[in-house]
Amino acid sequence: MGTVDWPLAAALAGSTIVGAILGKFLLKKSVTKKSSSQNNSLIDALIIIGNLAMGIALLFK
Repeated sequence: MGTVDWPLAAALAGSTIVGAILGKFLLKKSVTKKSSSQNNSLIDALIIIGNLAMGIALLFK
């Protein structure tokens, strides 16, 4: 078994919270109210590509 690096875990948790809050505000500014907007499909594509990249990176880690 290993030990937990608590300062690193706290930094990760703190940056996750800040990133979630910042992402919420940025997403509100970038997405228009229309559901058929081009911005929505661009953001959807970016999210899908980002998730695929993270998944592939985890496979080769």
